[in-house]
Amino acid sequence: MKFFKVFAALALFVSLVPLSVGSAAESQESAPAKVKTESLNYAGEDFELVTWKNNDGSIYYTIPTKVKNKEKIAEYTNNYIKGKEFSVQGFKNDWSERYEDWDRDGKIQWSISGFNEEAYLYPVTQNRAVINDGLILASYAGSGNADKIIVSYSYTFNGTGVDLSYPPTLKKSSSKVYWTSDPIEDEWYVSTPSRGAEGKSRFLIFDTDIEASADIYKGSYIYRPSVSETIGYPLP
Repeated sequence: MKFFKVFAALALFVSLVPLSVGSAAESQESAPAKVKTESLNYAGEDFELVTWKNNDGSIYYTIPTKVKNKEKIAEYTNNYIKGKEFSVQGFKNDWSERYEDWDRDGKIQWSISGFNEEAYLYPVTQNRAVINDGLILASYAGSGNADKIIVSYSYTFNGTGVDLSYPPTLKKSSSKVYWTSDPIEDEWYVSTPSRGAEGKSRFLIFDTDIEASADIYKGSYIYRPSVSETIGYPLP
């Protein structure tokens, strides 16, 4: 009987070992990869900007450095990233906006643009509603770092017979495409590109609803700044 108990315990231990190894490997695979670290200076403060890449190909940026003036550093860094990678594209019937919202110590800012193209040979050719790549900033202005920050955005194309084109980092539900980040822990600044998408129709595209939000966790508080807009077509 004693031998049977020892054997059973050993068998249970052996059966659990592969699960632990597999879980650790899975966790390692899902962890974001650090792409590069840049040293920047603004308003007399030196700080680092770190670029990360997730397994789904999405990119985000963080500032691990403790700085005195978070709002100024965040604004400067957002413009720095946007200037490098996301210049506004000019097209016929184009639009460009920068939306911003605060929820107490939580902030979101979205620089976004797009255009619509009315078909010359409608309905033989297609009307198009295009959202360009943009940039979202989520930041925590309180003391220290946020416990975690989650960023999300979506586009809903409203019309008749609309076909959607979008990058593989986005998900689709009916006429809506959307993206939600994994929780980004122990940071006060997170910036991430919002990837573009396109709606095409041989009939009508009425408008596009765009929305971005951040869930910023600090202790028992959750700050939820958000911005939204309906882009009507055709543009004036």
